[in-house]
Amino acid sequence: EQSDSEEVGNSLSSKVYYKITNRKKKVIKEYSKNKNITVIKKRNVKPQGYE
Repeated sequence: EQSDSEEVGNSLSSKVYYKITNRKKKVIKEYSKNKNITVIKKRNVKPQGYE
């Protein structure tokens, strides 16, 4: 469960998101899983300044 959160910590966007969700640790547990994939996908699909 925490593994997903740690992996996301690597991403800058995720880092900020994790900090904010830190308050709702209960909700982040399930929401983080879906959000993590979305954040990573967005970065991979449309990298900023990498086009």
